[in-house]
Amino acid sequence: MSLNEGALLVAEVNYTTSGNLHMGLGAFTYTARFEPLLAPGDPVRGNSGFYGVIEAPLHERLDGWIRVGVANSSINPISHYAGGGLVLSAPFMGRPDDKVGLAVAFVLYGGDNKRLILAGGGSPAGSETEIELTYRFSLGDNLALQPDLQYVINPGGTGAVKNALVLGIRLEIGFGKF
Repeated sequence: MSLNEGALLVAEVNYTTSGNLHMGLGAFTYTARFEPLLAPGDPVRGNSGFYGVIEAPLHERLDGWIRVGVANSSINPISHYAGGGLVLSAPFMGRPDDKVGLAVAFVLYGGDNKRLILAGGGSPAGSETEIELTYRFSLGDNLALQPDLQYVINPGGTGAVKNALVLGIRLEIGFGKF
C-alpha cells in the first residue's frame, strides 16, 4: 500500500430516538485519482457520494430498514441505489435467536455507463434489481448458519446477462455470545 492509493474518507451523522428509530446521513470521498468511464487515461479526483439510512422496529419482533445512496456517475457505473428490507426475530417458537430477512435492492446505472455500453454495441437496460431471502439459524452461543437466496434481475444492467439465482451460505463462529 502506498500514499498514492488515496484515502477513503467518510463522515456520518446519526440520530436514534427513544423509540429506537435510527436515522443516518453520510458522505464519502475517495482521494485517489480515477479514470472517468468515458475518458480513460485522464484520471480525475472526486469519487464521492452521499447516503441515508432509516432503521426502525415496526412491531414486537419485526424490524425494517431503508437505505438510499448516490455516487459520481462519471467514475462509477452505478449512480443511484435504493434498498429496503424486513427482519423477523424468533420466527418460530423454541427458536428465540433465529432471524429471517427479506430485502429488495435497486440500482440505476449512470448515463456515462449507458453511453459506454452503447459505444460497445450493447443495449443498456439501465437498472438492476435484487430480491433476497435469508434465514439465520442460531446453533448455540458461538455458532450460526445463514443460508441466503438471491434473485438478480438484469445483472450488470446491460440486458446481455440472463437473470440469476444465487445461493450462498454464511458460517459465523464467535468467541462469547453473539
